[in-house]
Amino acid sequence: MKNILALILAFFVGSFYGETYSCPYSLDERTELIRFDRIEGENLFLDLIYPNDAPWKIYYEDEKTLALITSIGGEGKEFYDLWTFIINKETLEFQWGDINNNDASKYPFLKGKCFLESK
Repeated sequence: MKNILALILAFFVGSFYGETYSCPYSLDERTELIRFDRIEGENLFLDLIYPNDAPWKIYYEDEKTLALITSIGGEGKEFYDLWTFIINKETLEFQWGDINNNDASKYPFLKGKCFLESK
């Protein structure tokens, strides 16, 4: 119930932003959603599902590709995750990779299709 409420809230919050990518994916037979919104005037995208997390940095962008990167952990932590999220702007297909310093990730690589909300 908590996840459904968060998804509904995220859709309403997202309507106040500019360029938003909504990207559903599946893990262990359950559907998840990641939503990114461009922060105007900055080289960043905000994660609308987890807005208190660090924003995703634009690593590379041109007319066909958007590559985002973020990290979890780091200094003073026992773990470090480096996430890369690449969106083909023409087909809206995505690839999401996870590299970390712990055991091999159960899901090191995800694929899917995003939906673009533009204003």
